[in-house]
Amino acid sequence: MARFIDVDAAPRSFDATRPIVWLCALLLLAGASYFALQQSDRDLGRLLANSDFTAYYCAGSVARLQGDPYQAAPMEQCAAGASNPAPLPGYATALFSVASFAQPQIAGLGWMLFLCAALVLTVWALHAASGVSPIAIAAALVGTDLIAGASFGQISVVTVLGISLCALGLSRGRHVGAALAALLTLMQPQIGVPIVLSLFLWAPRTRLVLFVGVAALVALSYLHLGAKENAEYVQRALPAFGASEVPLHFQYGFAWILYFFGESEGRALVASAIQYGATVLLAIAFAPMIARRLDAPAALATFPAVAAVLGGPNLHLAELAAAIPFAVVLTGTTARTRGLAWFALVLLAVPWIAIELMGQAAASAVVAGVVALFALPGRPWFGRAVVALAAVALVIATPLAISDIPDRTLHVPPNAGAFWGERFGDDLAAVQHGLAIRSQAVLTTPTLQNFVRKTPDWAGVALVFLAGLLSRPAGRSGEPEDFDDPEVL
Repeated sequence: MARFIDVDAAPRSFDATRPIVWLCALLLLAGASYFALQQSDRDLGRLLANSDFTAYYCAGSVARLQGDPYQAAPMEQCAAGASNPAPLPGYATALFSVASFAQPQIAGLGWMLFLCAALVLTVWALHAASGVSPIAIAAALVGTDLIAGASFGQISVVTVLGISLCALGLSRGRHVGAALAALLTLMQPQIGVPIVLSLFLWAPRTRLVLFVGVAALVALSYLHLGAKENAEYVQRALPAFGASEVPLHFQYGFAWILYFFGESEGRALVASAIQYGATVLLAIAFAPMIARRLDAPAALATFPAVAAVLGGPNLHLAELAAAIPFAVVLTGTTARTRGLAWFALVLLAVPWIAIELMGQAAASAVVAGVVALFALPGRPWFGRAVVALAAVALVIATPLAISDIPDRTLHVPPNAGAFWGERFGDDLAAVQHGLAIRSQAVLTTPTLQNFVRKTPDWAGVALVFLAGLLSRPAGRSGEPEDFDDPEVL
């Protein structure tokens, strides 16, 4: 295992230590943030009120006052005015209970600044783990982690930071740091659990830290919420939230795809849960082989993260950023399939579902062009420039092509009375959330245009996953390829 962890860094095609490189990366993130702010709500108060932080803050405030953060009534009575549920585990709620000592706007501003810092740290960690240009990494994170994540106060930004730091720790043989970073991904258990399980199985030196860390998080959840609320989270709140958004336009899960093609919500949820479990187990099983093939131990954590956002019952655009760390790691190797990961980064850099105006398309095209130009080290500049121009043309042409597609409705949207998740109890905030969604047909009517807009993002994640499965050993020049040594793992 020690020799497996101690690998050489990926070859670098430029000097990333130059300040101008990092200045360009930071300016790109700052420019994208400013553009996202201009496209949404420029008033900070309304911006925070419409972000997911409001729900997190209210859940923390309710829990701090000995209330139930998964119930609808106390969340609706919160002073910050939460309109969405906060399906967070008890240990994550504890973080926002601390934040709730501050006024909502002050806490919200602090949270937004923290997410901005997390984005920069993510770029740094992925560059250090892969050798890929910080400019390319920053651009690749714009569509999912920045616009869909940080702009809306999503906790997924923290999860992606955890994946990236874990990748860095594994690549440098720092097992304690990798394990601690893996624990950070448990802020979203559907992404973090596969990562923690993969490390526990295939990286023995992380086991003690993972065991103690998970035990500490369980204890914190119990002390903060109590046994009743923790049981409610697992048995009712989590499945109710998964069911609440099945028909929502902004869903990317396999359940929404099945719903789009006419399957009932209940069957779609069951099938997508099975698909999620099978995909995650497949990724965990293949992770050590992929890590050996790529000579990249970071794949032990990053590849299962891709599987966690490849379908499933409930998935948002911001969470697709969990696939980017593995794509970056693969792009930074000499593997034969790194071109697939490169193209996937171009697709994931663009918030396709949000492109409706030519101004948005132009800005997104610039981001895609930057990824295409800087992401693949070792390729001739002329070839990358041609591909970058092609990416720009693709992004600009796609909204025009989609607008020509008949906005046909495939079937009648569900009504509130047929909500499958009501079986979990209408006292839950997640159930009330689901009822509210189904009361607005504009949010749940399945249209062909909506499906097509999300296809590039699905293709991006699928390409990353496929690139990992099809990866082949890429030996260093002058070195033999030996993958049969039992000491490798």
